Amino acid sequence: GGPSIPQMGATGFAYDLARRFGLKVVEPRPALVPLTLGGEETLFRALSGVAAEVVARVGKTRFREAALFTHKGLSGPAILQVSSY
Repeated sequence: GGPSIPQMGATGFAYDLARRFGLKVVEPRPALVPLTLGGEETLFRALSGVAAEVVARVGKTRFREAALFTHKGLSGPAILQVSSY
């Protein structure tokens, strides 16, 4: 029912249905996503596959976990956690 991947046929049907029944719906937002830092030419491409223990922060929220350089940016547990904020 969520609109996260429209290419696979995902829609907001369940949200619309819940509203029709008078339920309060909190609009979804992206979470648990990697950080894309550019296209294929990103300067981190040479580091693709390298992982490091990091402290990722958003405001006062911090996560001390692994980060992973990818061919397009950053991923890994620490990055996925901060993407929720």
